Amino acid sequence: MEPLPDLDLAPGQAETLARHLTLRLARDLGPEEAFRFLPALLRALTGEAPEPFALRLRREVVRAARRLADLGLMAGTAGNLSVRESSSHVLITPAGLRKGEMRPDDLVRLDMQGHREPSALRPSSEFRMHLGVYSSRPDVGAVVHTHPPHATAFAAAGIPLDRPVLAEAVLLLAPKVPVVPFGPPSSQQLVDHLQPWLAGHNAFLLANHGVLCLGRDLAEAVHRTETLEFLARVILSARALGGESLLTHAHLRALDDLKTSGGSACRP
Repeated sequence: MEPLPDLDLAPGQAETLARHLTLRLARDLGPEEAFRFLPALLRALTGEAPEPFALRLRREVVRAARRLADLGLMAGTAGNLSVRESSSHVLITPAGLRKGEMRPDDLVRLDMQGHREPSALRPSSEFRMHLGVYSSRPDVGAVVHTHPPHATAFAAAGIPLDRPVLAEAVLLLAPKVPVVPFGPPSSQQLVDHLQPWLAGHNAFLLANHGVLCLGRDLAEAVHRTETLEFLARVILSARALGGESLLTHAHLRALDDLKTSGGSACRP
């Protein structure tokens, strides 16, 4: 297939356009069929064969994990990330490794029942939580669990982030960030406590534990994680200064209009 003659796109731009086209196809044809078209789309846009999809996903997870570790949102070996590779498999970070030091081949491939492909590494002990999200939310393509200090402080205090303070947080984290009742890490109880909240939320404070953020893709899940921690820091600082000032109903209507129209603040 020849590259399209009327497009002058750099490889990164072509990949972004192909990804958006693939997401549109996924809504019409389903994710597996859409991903099957991705290599052809990239060849059409650039004339070059793309990096294999599975390897590209692995590299994205490694880059995201390093970014979150560099930002101080994952201490030691704590925290875990996963992406939906297909409707039947996910890639998840391994247990016992510092996330900023991973390599692409360290990721573990699981089916939706939690069975792993042969690997020298064990999957994150939180894999049940990730699979529970994917089973309940077919629109979710990535799950990020971290322990950012300020947001985790709200989780430890049992205080939800449910007040409209920052415009970007309203757009990305709406309707609010609830506190999910405590369940021991890695336990089925934690999964059970999370389930009632999944339908209407994309970010969660896990009581006495950490935070969980979901996204249509990894970029969105990471963006939500960073925004959640920033919101927590701002609210703590504002309260030290006498209390946060809330957005008005008129402000919220304007933000809702922006979100409905697909404003750029809605996406990373």
